[in-house]
Amino acid sequence: MATVFVRVVIFIMKGTTMDTLELSDYLVEEAQRVAKEEGCTLSAQIEHWAHIGRLMEDNPDIPYEKVKALVHSIESEPDVP
Repeated sequence: MATVFVRVVIFIMKGTTMDTLELSDYLVEEAQRVAKEEGCTLSAQIEHWAHIGRLMEDNPDIPYEKVKALVHSIESEPDVP
């Protein structure tokens, strides 16, 4: 298996603590490509994928299309981070 180098390191401040998030080149490049196609930001695309992934893991019996529709409706609400 090839080594994947980290392209993005994101620092997240919460109160007095800082977390980092490391993403592979592949994930960032794919997210940038899809974000451009969908007309959204890189952050929004990665969050979208994370929402779908979380719901799919928590609800393995629900078909992908239903999960995708649910995520779209949730993300369309103004108060959802």
